[in-house]
Amino acid sequence: MSIKDFAKSQNGSQPDKDAVKAQRDLLLKVYDAAIAEYRFNVQLNWDRVKFYIGLAVSGIAAGTAVFKIYNDSFFASFLLMIYFFILAAVTTFGSRAISKGKEYSRQAVLTKTLVERELGLFRQLEGLKDPDLHLGIAVTPGQRKYINVIFGRKEREAKKPDPGSILQATQWIFVALIAVQIMFGILAWFGAASVHDRPTKNASSQRQGS
Repeated sequence: MSIKDFAKSQNGSQPDKDAVKAQRDLLLKVYDAAIAEYRFNVQLNWDRVKFYIGLAVSGIAAGTAVFKIYNDSFFASFLLMIYFFILAAVTTFGSRAISKGKEYSRQAVLTKTLVERELGLFRQLEGLKDPDLHLGIAVTPGQRKYINVIFGRKEREAKKPDPGSILQATQWIFVALIAVQIMFGILAWFGAASVHDRPTKNASSQRQGS
């Protein structure tokens, strides 16, 4: 329902100026809230990226330093194995949290786009025939295609990151970090196994020598 239709429903056939103004003021408040929500989710997701990548890199560095110092200890190698696997699980959780944050941002964009439609920001501008050239706020080419945002929201929700996008690059970084963490976890496991078998081998060699 547009602003004028709302006013007509409240005051008969002719729209009331006060009703139109009240409805427009309400839409502007919702619009401001939607923009603020979008900014919040974008910033929150960026903070999550920095936190989880920083945690993963510093965790790998700390675990590697300990591994170099205590690689002859079965207990230390066993703990390092658990440490790296837990670190990989935390990094996986961080990757999924960032993907979920992207979904929240898309919902905020949908609300913003709906309000822009009610405010008439998508009307055809004089001298411009391209429907994507409108006054709605859009920071990506996908957001500018308001028809897809509104009527193709199911496809957008199921959409995978575009090739070469920041989100896809971030996911590949997380995949690389998780692979490194699992690799060090496996190395620590082999280190613990080799240290555990070493006394048995030494004892058997001593018996053979005697």
